[in-house]
Amino acid sequence: MARGGRLFSVAALVAALLVADGDDAERSDESRALRQARDRASHVAVWDAAHVYTTFLSCHDGRCAVTLAATGDGGRTWARRPLPLDTVGADGPDRRATNFRLSVLGPGILRLWWPVWQPGQAWWSTDAGVTWRSVPAALPVVRSVPPGWVPLERRAESPRIGAETPALPVGDPATGAAALLPVRSLSPFLSPAGAADRPLWSSGSRKYPNLLLVSDDRGASTRVVQPWADAPDLCPVAAVAPDGTVYAVTTRTPQGEPLLSRSADGGRSWESLAAAGLGFGRELFAVAAPPDGTLVVASEYLYDQRFHVSRDGGRTFTELAVRDFPREAFGFVPLPGGGYASTDVLDAFEVDSLAVSDDLRTWRTLTPPTR
Repeated sequence: MARGGRLFSVAALVAALLVADGDDAERSDESRALRQARDRASHVAVWDAAHVYTTFLSCHDGRCAVTLAATGDGGRTWARRPLPLDTVGADGPDRRATNFRLSVLGPGILRLWWPVWQPGQAWWSTDAGVTWRSVPAALPVVRSVPPGWVPLERRAESPRIGAETPALPVGDPATGAAALLPVRSLSPFLSPAGAADRPLWSSGSRKYPNLLLVSDDRGASTRVVQPWADAPDLCPVAAVAPDGTVYAVTTRTPQGEPLLSRSADGGRSWESLAAAGLGFGRELFAVAAPPDGTLVVASEYLYDQRFHVSRDGGRTFTELAVRDFPREAFGFVPLPGGGYASTDVLDAFEVDSLAVSDDLRTWRTLTPPTR
């Protein structure tokens, strides 16, 4: 009996040591991740090319606080403001130190919250983080986007509701309330969710190809639209013009033929456009329909990136001179308040710099503070 007890004790000790080693390794990995998070910008939230918000870890005397960096003048000046979060040890571990979400709902309107799988508190600010007000953290499910509400994130994530059901978090700029909208796609919305009289479009991107979808009832139902009847499986990138016209572009392989179509009736009918000047064999990876009535398409061949502009609705294109667009970018996206950002800025958890533009012609790199 004693031998058995001794054997049991030894086995328990070995198991305990193995568990301890595993815990130590996990703590070591988390500590390494926390150290790497220091001195880097994270949680990028961009309303327009002027209003940009990021966070960074500010560490003193063995403790780290998550700090907000905010600019309202396109990065010329930055304000550092504390967030209503607990400090963490400089060597971790604490996953909650970086798992929160920072969303922008308007110029200076921010929501600080945690994802569904890690519930916690939520706060809302209307003065760019100078003051914060506690708001309900629960995210009820809604059947459609309430009027005036905007997406809290660029795209839905999965799983959220039930088994593998994607859902997009949406929020109210006026109250800080938030909810989850079940959706069919992980693609981001292309048109403002607050525009009650417009269809809601979602499209894939160069990094996340997907079919083109549209909702006529603010997300309650969604239908797939096919700009090219002879190629229904193509995954275009798309843009919505201020008047509601949607443009879809892609490259048909293996020929390398550029395809461009537009719809003015919510995707029920499509007009094929000549797109003369885009050339064959180039990947068309981004499109924008700025307020000035032009159409801009970005293309690439063997790392040679070019921008093309059309002033006749997509029938003919000429090359557009662009300054300082980041070569490593996966494309660009329209910002909810106007202007554009390179998609690697909005898709990355941590960034070293941000590239934004007011007009797609001139890009500027912002360097938010990290200490």
